[in-house]
Amino acid sequence: MTQFLVSTGLDRDTVVLEREEARRLSRVHRVRRGERVRLFDGCGCIAEGIVIRVTRSVVELSVRNRRVCARGFPEIVVRPALIKQDRFELLLEKCTELGADRFAPIITQRSSVSTVAFRARTGRFRRILIETAK
Repeated sequence: MTQFLVSTGLDRDTVVLEREEARRLSRVHRVRRGERVRLFDGCGCIAEGIVIRVTRSVVELSVRNRRVCARGFPEIVVRPALIKQDRFELLLEKCTELGADRFAPIITQRSSVSTVAFRARTGRFRRILIETAK
């Protein structure tokens, strides 16, 4: 079952997906009314969603079977040095697939990327993390 990120939280009875998530659900996965999908909020809560309404830009879902996934082991924090963008993106992707919880990049004496350039790419890094978590 495919997962979809819900930014508003899963505490409501219905959830509306918009923009990229709605497009992915309606165009790529071609879901129809009554189909079931898995929803997650990025904070440990997972639920089952039943499609109520599908349009090109909005998908409305009924939220069922909410549960909180408790971690049975310590939090995994990855602290890489600032490295070139393509390698850092690969690092984010692979560490997320392996179960990393947080990333805390550090500046070292031999860092090859400036902090200004790195901060300018945080939006892209966030999108990579979200896509990998799905």
